[in-house]
Amino acid sequence: MCGTARVLEAMRDALLAGYSQAGLRLREATRALIKRQLEEGGWSGGAPGAPATMEETALAIEALATVASTPDTRPFLRDPRAALETGLQWLIKQGKSGETLPASPVGLCHASLAYSERLYPVIFAAGALLEARRALARYVNTETQA
Repeated sequence: MCGTARVLEAMRDALLAGYSQAGLRLREATRALIKRQLEEGGWSGGAPGAPATMEETALAIEALATVASTPDTRPFLRDPRAALETGLQWLIKQGKSGETLPASPVGLCHASLAYSERLYPVIFAAGALLEARRALARYVNTETQA
C-alpha cells in the first residue's frame, strides 16, 4: 500500500507537470488505493485479511488528499470526500483510544526517516490530518463557489 500511495502522488505531480500520459496511471493508482480501503475505514499494508494500521491509513489519506486538493486531478476521485472522511474517522478513533499507538512495519520507502519506528503512527497521522484538512477545505471552498 505504501508504494501505491507514493505512485499516486508521483503521478499527480507528473500530470501537473504536463505529462498527460500520467493520467492513466493516476486513475489506476487512485482506484487501487480506494479499493484497498477496509470496511472499517482504514488501510492495511499486508495480505488480505490483515488489520488496518495507523501508518498505512495515514499514507493513503495523505495521497488521496493530494489528489482531492488539486482541481486538475480531483476528477480522478468519484467522491473526493468519501474515502477521506471514512479514513479520517478511523484514524481519529484510533488516536482517541487513550492507549499507546501501536507501531506497525511500513514499506521500505520510509527507510530514510530518522525517527524511531514507535513514532511512525503519530508522525504519519499528523501528516495525513494536515493534508486532509487542506484538501477538504479546498473542496468545500470550490463547492460553495460553484
